[in-house]
Amino acid sequence: MGRPEKPVDQTVPELARLATFLRDERAKTNRSYAVLADVAEVSAATLKRAAAGTSLPTWHTVRQYLRACHVQVPHLVFVRLAEQLFFTDLYAPGFQDTLDQAMVYWNLAQKGMQKVQNRRPRPMPTCRYVYDEADLSARLRELHAWAWSPSAHVMEERAGDFGVLPHSTAHRIIKGQTLPRRIDQLHGFLRACGLPESKWNDWTTAWRQVDNIRSVRVLESKMHLIIDDMVEREVRRRMGISEPRELVA
Repeated sequence: MGRPEKPVDQTVPELARLATFLRDERAKTNRSYAVLADVAEVSAATLKRAAAGTSLPTWHTVRQYLRACHVQVPHLVFVRLAEQLFFTDLYAPGFQDTLDQAMVYWNLAQKGMQKVQNRRPRPMPTCRYVYDEADLSARLRELHAWAWSPSAHVMEERAGDFGVLPHSTAHRIIKGQTLPRRIDQLHGFLRACGLPESKWNDWTTAWRQVDNIRSVRVLESKMHLIIDDMVEREVRRRMGISEPRELVA
C-alpha cells in the first residue's frame, strides 16, 4: 500500500477546491496514479501535482486526469481501440457533467491564482536596461523568484502547450545557464511565472534585442574564420607553399 497523500494545500481556496474535486473523483475509482497515468498519457507526478493544490494544472492535465478516472476499462490499448471503434459506452455515465463541473472549478482556480499574484508585496520585475544576455538572464531569474520560485516541472506544466518549455530547459534558465531560444519559449516562461500578458511586450522587445546581438556575434565569428582562412591562403600563395592535402583513408 502506498503512502497516503499530503493534505490539499489551502493557500488558494479556489485551487484547493479543484484539487479536492480531482481527489474525490479518483477516490470513486480507487485507481492508483500509475493506472491513471497509463490511460491519461500524463506522468503520475504531474497528476499528483494537479491534485495537490500547490499549483494550477493545465486544462489538458485536468481533462486527462478525469478521463482516466471515468474510463470503463483502465488500459490504454483498450481505450485507443474503443475510441477508434467509436464505442459510446467507453466512459462511465456522467463523464461530461463531471468535465463541465471541473471546468468551472478550473476557471475559478485561475481567478484565485490571479488574485494571489495581484496581492504580491514585492514589485513586479521589469526588463528595462537589458543590454546583453547576462542582463536578460538576471531579469528572468528575478521574475522566477518573484513567482515564488516554482520548480522546473511546475514551470513546464504552467507554460502551456506540450513542449513549449521542457522542464530541463526551464531548469537551465532558472540556473542562469541558458536563455529561451524561441519567442514562444519566452512567453511560456512568462506565463509560468504568472506575468500578465499586458506586461509581455517589454520582455519580448528585450529578448529580440539580445537575440539580434547573439546572431551578430555568431555571424562575426563565422566571418573571422572565413577571413583567417583567406589570409592564410594568400600568404601560402605568395610564399609558394602548396595547399596541404587532406589525408585519404
